[in-house]
Amino acid sequence: MGLLERMEQQRLGEKDKAQEEGKKEVFHVDIHQDLKNRVHQEVINEINSNKVEKVGKENAIEILRILENVMTVEAENVNRLDRSRITEELLNEIIGYGPLEILLNDPDITEIMVNGYNRVYIEKNGKIQLSQVVFKDNQHVMNVIDRIVSSVGRHIDESSPMVDARLRMVHG
Repeated sequence: MGLLERMEQQRLGEKDKAQEEGKKEVFHVDIHQDLKNRVHQEVINEINSNKVEKVGKENAIEILRILENVMTVEAENVNRLDRSRITEELLNEIIGYGPLEILLNDPDITEIMVNGYNRVYIEKNGKIQLSQVVFKDNQHVMNVIDRIVSSVGRHIDESSPMVDARLRMVHG
């Protein structure tokens, strides 16, 4: 067996190993999920009752104020670090692309591939790897993907379950 054949065999072995690792079930337990759900619903109710014109990054300060007010009441027994993390996650959920926001803000990530609620791959520095990002469930994935594809004029459903969407670059 020549060097080229051995290299190809090694490459295929690594590819099979990576595929097997990607198939492993990853379970993510969020001890604050009930709190997040409650706060999220209350913030949406506040946004609706305050008749906020548009929910988006252009009025992030107003939405953050509402979110922080609700968190003050609902999360009084949560430590400051967790409260800050939960607030950021909920703000990303309400005005952005949920758990993908952290990946979108990393300039070294050139591609994000969502293959399920617990399988989000990234291309970083030319290498594809499984990220630590997870969604709550498949419905959460679909909600975020719907936001993404509708913003670029695309559509996704059971009859067309795959979409390639490129978000416009925001410099700031």
